[in-house]
Amino acid sequence: MDVVRLVALVALFVLFVACHALLPLSQKEAGDGQSPDHRAEDGHPALDSPVDLPSGTDGADDISRPDGLADLSRDYPPCGSCDDGIACTDDSCQYGACVHTPKAGFCVIAGACVAEKTENPQNPLCELCNPSKSTSAWSPDDGIRCDDKVTCSYGDKCSAGACKGTSYTCTADAAALACIQDTCTGGGPPPWGCVIDAGACLIEDACHAEGAASAGNPCMLCAPAVSAYSWAPAKGCVTTLAGDGTNNPTAHFGVKAQFSQPRGVAVGDDAVWVVEHDGCVVRRVAAGAAEIAAGCG
Repeated sequence: MDVVRLVALVALFVLFVACHALLPLSQKEAGDGQSPDHRAEDGHPALDSPVDLPSGTDGADDISRPDGLADLSRDYPPCGSCDDGIACTDDSCQYGACVHTPKAGFCVIAGACVAEKTENPQNPLCELCNPSKSTSAWSPDDGIRCDDKVTCSYGDKCSAGACKGTSYTCTADAAALACIQDTCTGGGPPPWGCVIDAGACLIEDACHAEGAASAGNPCMLCAPAVSAYSWAPAKGCVTTLAGDGTNNPTAHFGVKAQFSQPRGVAVGDDAVWVVEHDGCVVRRVAAGAAEIAAGCG
């Protein structure tokens, strides 16, 4: 009988040990010193459980979280002095780090204060300080006229912070027009932006030799010294400045102007003066326009 009892006791002891080893939520297997009631079903601490944050290398709590956000409730260490020595910045300590914010109307470029609208000395016209675009770098000032230093281009203006023009070539014009050279002047689209041969005029898309008269008016000649792109009046040639011969004083332009009994003419540096209507009216004629300059009307 004693043997039977002994065998039964041994069996009970083995069963107890086996059950104890298989318990998954025992305090020993939890490994955090908490009872099973303080753990959620997923094995993480329940919301009402105290959690100790790990310490960083500086002795302060490590506030990094798996989602990358900072725990704003921690006490941040002081920054010390945040003065960056730049007069146009507002210096402050935020969340343990120094922050330097440029004051209104300023940029801080390469560690120096730059007032708003100040041009970049290395790229004038096309770059300036524009705090609305950037407070730490030069901003482009597009649309401003400039010079790209390229001879065969025209209409130069700032674009994306650089001076750029429209390229052209005189090759085709030089082949089509005998008085055009294959050399750019930068003065505009061809042929006007190309060099014209000495002693020639380019008028109405045609080449004319110096001294050649206009087919429509023999008193208008090609005179490159006056203009290489338009007719010039010939010396000693009599022509009508204004008026059509009708006796009725009217101030107007060209032949639509009318005079009344002109009595005298005087030539000035920039106009012709006509006395008319028994000396009662003095008319000034310039560039074909006749106007009453003085008189009784």
